[in-house]
Amino acid sequence: MRIPEREKDPLISERVFRTPKAIGPVLVCGLPGSGYVGKLAADHLVSSFKLKKVAEYTSETFPPQVNVKEDGTVDQPRGEVYFAPTRKGKSLFVFTADAQPTTSEGEYALADAVVNFAKKCGVSKVVGIPIDTSKLEEKAEETKKVISQLQAMAEQAREAAPQQGRESRPGYIG
Repeated sequence: MRIPEREKDPLISERVFRTPKAIGPVLVCGLPGSGYVGKLAADHLVSSFKLKKVAEYTSETFPPQVNVKEDGTVDQPRGEVYFAPTRKGKSLFVFTADAQPTTSEGEYALADAVVNFAKKCGVSKVVGIPIDTSKLEEKAEETKKVISQLQAMAEQAREAAPQQGRESRPGYIG
């Protein structure tokens, strides 16, 4: 199934330095989150494989903060895509960012921009690190309980409400 390419989103600014055509490329995404693990893992891949930056993203939906560099200058948060061919004939792309967008719209816009760039480079597989699934079952059970409670409350409200005909409604002129 071919996914149509979307128009550029005004929430995202993209700077492409190079669009490599890669052999069997994989895109690994590691973003900051709980414990900063995804970001640290992605940064480790970038340094271990000596990846080169090929694209950069900024967004008004990144948190309103700056990163202070070693020389005392500041940068706004950004996302970056890095690339290198690996020894086994496959190519590696890594996407990481200083922060995650603060809105759902920003998250989707950034994801679309990165995936569209990756598709242009021939990427057909995307891997996210890490995805914390440790509490998914617990959260699903909590959600089911809340839904059941809300359904019970709605049923009680329906049973308690008097059955009214048109004549008893406000504004009825008969």
